[in-house]
Amino acid sequence: MFRFVSQSLLTLSLIFTCTTGTASPPPLPTNNTSQSSSAMLKHAILSVVNVKSYGILPPNIVIDNKTPGKSDKQNDNPRHFVGAGSGIIIDAQKGYVITNAHVIKDADKIVVTLKDGQQYTATKVGVDEPSDIALLKITAPNLTDSPIANSNNLEVGDEIYAIGNPFGLGTSVTSGIISALERSELSLETYENFIQIDASINPGNSGGALVNTKGEVVGMNTAILTSDESGGNIGIGFAIPSNMLTAVIPQLIKYGKVERGIVGILAQTFSTSLANAMNLPDQEGAIVTAVMPFSPAEKAGMHVGDVITHIDGTAVHTASQVVNTVGFLRTGAEVKFTIIRQKKSIVIPITIMDSEKQKALVQKQTPYFNGVSLQNFSFYSPENGQVNGVALVNVEIDSAAWIAGLRTKDVVLSANGKSVTTVQDLQKVIAEAKDTLTLLILRNHGAAFIILTPDGVSNA
Repeated sequence: MFRFVSQSLLTLSLIFTCTTGTASPPPLPTNNTSQSSSAMLKHAILSVVNVKSYGILPPNIVIDNKTPGKSDKQNDNPRHFVGAGSGIIIDAQKGYVITNAHVIKDADKIVVTLKDGQQYTATKVGVDEPSDIALLKITAPNLTDSPIANSNNLEVGDEIYAIGNPFGLGTSVTSGIISALERSELSLETYENFIQIDASINPGNSGGALVNTKGEVVGMNTAILTSDESGGNIGIGFAIPSNMLTAVIPQLIKYGKVERGIVGILAQTFSTSLANAMNLPDQEGAIVTAVMPFSPAEKAGMHVGDVITHIDGTAVHTASQVVNTVGFLRTGAEVKFTIIRQKKSIVIPITIMDSEKQKALVQKQTPYFNGVSLQNFSFYSPENGQVNGVALVNVEIDSAAWIAGLRTKDVVLSANGKSVTTVQDLQKVIAEAKDTLTLLILRNHGAAFIILTPDGVSNA
């Protein structure tokens, strides 16, 4: 269950585990001095479990003899796998355990092993793959959980402890400091806001606890950066911050998944060079680069070029912050964006919309070319002479246009018998169309008529 990204960035899991016994859980210490670290860790260790998953590999997964966590027989039919990582007990009364979604991916059976060696079959409560967070439930007596702290209070240099089951050696603790915060653009998850740590974590630590000196969970260990495919630790590890966990867990408990809504913008991190070029105040934030049609942002009046400085009063430093904040809000929630426009600060309230509703609105307004990017097109070639039309820059698979037979790089020359030389020309014909569009398109060195309907299926 390794995943290699960039310099062999990999998530942490393992093919086997090993556990040892323990005594009854001691009380949490009341201070965080060095003399109390041992007592604190005795408690925190009891809240970390081993998670082993069993299942059958999907037929499209290719493996080899060097892939830990999966069968090494290519001709197995079916191909069974065993994978493992760690988990954190977050509610002793209800038996809730969190782990990484990749640890239990494709699992038909999940077994949780406690510190004392007791094993329990776990059920999946919910999984959110975009954030790599999964919630399990076990029925067991006398469980020990650890409190979850506010990761917004973390600072670079804070002392932390990583608890997990590296290489199947059993529960282990390593210590270090927070090396960086808000790490993103690692291409590990859809939503990234990692805590970077220098505490040694290795395969098997996935889903384990990152705790502070009070024994509070401040993150869940998820990945390491390694220089080669050996998977060895080089002192750069990543953990999902606890505030992301607390944003996801209630939705997993209630709905079994995270039902995300949309705002309808694209943004990039605002830089000093952009500020200077656009004659704007030099400040941290995210600048809006696109506003989607029929989206909540468009309805609320968000403009391209607006600089987002705060969301619900929390300062915005990067574009990834905007993605992460909005990504964990449910449909119907109202969010207040503080923006800078023409050097003035404005607060814009936006209500999160269900993405399917937004797609339906777009479909209603653009029934024929929903999922298609259009561009004015003009060129001269010896074969075709001067050609003016509308190029299909991108045609999404399964869109009405794709079903009808249109493809990326096709050039529309006419619609319903009327010549079209610009996107505006095409849109005008579409607005007048009733049931079908008859398009003349240029493709490579040939031309053809294609009948397009709102659903892509023609009865002609």
